[in-house]
Parts: sequence; C-alpha cells; structure tokens
Amino acid sequence: MAISLTATDHVLNGKLAAAKNSVEPDWVVSYGYINSSGNWNWTVTAGGIIDENETTLVSAPAASEKYIINEIHVTNQDDAAVTLNIYFSDGADDYVFIDVVLGVGYSMHYTGDGDVRVYDASGVLQVAT
Repeated sequence: MAISLTATDHVLNGKLAAAKNSVEPDWVVSYGYINSSGNWNWTVTAGGIIDENETTLVSAPAASEKYIINEIHVTNQDDAAVTLNIYFSDGADDYVFIDVVLGVGYSMHYTGDGDVRVYDASGVLQVAT
C-alpha cells in the first residue's frame, strides 16, 4: 500500500508508545512529489522521534502538490527496546499503519509497495510483512 499525502491537512507522523530510555530513534523518509508545474521530484527528510510525543516525518503538501511516500527507515539507537507507531493523519483522524517493537539496534524499513521489514542489530531479517 503506497502512502499518499494529497491534501493540505495530510501529514505523516511517528511516535513512541512510551518515553525513550536514553537516545531517540533515528528516521529517514524519502518521498516523491508532483509540484504545481506538474514536475516529478524526489526529496528526503530525517531526524529523531522524541518520546511519546508526535513527530512530523513529512509535513502536509501545498494545495497544488501531492506526495507519495517511497521509503521509511527507523533505527533504534536507544539502550532499550521501543514500540514505534507510524501513522497518517488526515486532519481529523489518525491511521496507524506501522506498529512495531524495535529491539536495541534494530531497524524498520517500509517500502512504497507496503512491505515492512525489521532487521536486528547484525542486519539479519527478523520480521517481514
């Protein structure tokens, strides 16, 4: 399932189910967008998901733009496991589409075709959906 942000109140968010122990998970999102001139472009955003507070991964597009999420990568840098939620908000409701526990050093990879994969700290695949 591809994630599309097609309105000025559509946002991609992430948060942890509980406070981090010491270090926030790192995240990177790549997405394509069609601008007001009809041109297709690619861009990347990155940062850290801080505690159980909502973190905006991709802001809402301008009225004349449309965003298509290509990939989401999150790596748990903390010294304890974290429960990660990635969700789409349409301005009225939130729709969780990734709810996963990441062990220490684990990473989660989402691709635009809807695959979610979790790898351990050694890079060994643990979960694939």
